[in-house]
Amino acid sequence: VPPATPYTITGGTWPAQIWSRFASSALTGSFAVLRGAETGETVEVEIDLSTGFLAGPLCPRQQVARIQVPADSVPTVICPIHNPSEIVSVGAVDVPLVINLALGDAVSALAEVGLQTTVDYQDGGNLARNTVFNQVPSPGFPAQNGTIVRLVVAGPAPGSTVPSLLGFPGGQAEVELADIGVGAEIVVLAESDPEDAARRPGVVWKQDPAPGADDTGSVTLWVNP
Repeated sequence: VPPATPYTITGGTWPAQIWSRFASSALTGSFAVLRGAETGETVEVEIDLSTGFLAGPLCPRQQVARIQVPADSVPTVICPIHNPSEIVSVGAVDVPLVINLALGDAVSALAEVGLQTTVDYQDGGNLARNTVFNQVPSPGFPAQNGTIVRLVVAGPAPGSTVPSLLGFPGGQAEVELADIGVGAEIVVLAESDPEDAARRPGVVWKQDPAPGADDTGSVTLWVNP
């Protein structure tokens, strides 16, 4: 006998749809809430272990576990893999676009909608220092209250100093600087002693600013041919 429904129905199809509609209505205007009490610097939260997101009502229960995680690392996004958008977006705000803003302006814009920030300083090329040039989650992503947005900012980090790069191969010196958000300008020029220059090809023999100086965002390196 042909089925009387437009698509195949299993035992959980209609209950899942009914629960989805109920949960979406019941939770409207509510933010995601951590379950359990805080314990020291960790909190107990239900996670969908297959996705790493906060467990939603439609996540397979065999994949959900209550775990203790550091308070600053708690997921704040309801699992979008197993839950429809009307549940994922309950209590959520769209992450605003803060790329190309100054760091202070970006942090303020995110705080206004209930989002927190963490900063990763990297070499931003020709960008002005403290300019945001990437963000995670991306703009428009539905984020719950308290979600931490990672901002990639043209460095270096405040208060950092120039490391010593004398004796480093030129390529490695560039990588070391990029790791702390500092740009490098390479000048290929032999040092004054021809024997030293021949003995140390491709090695940094001079730098400006000097090691230990305040970081200005760029270092000039003189490298033997």
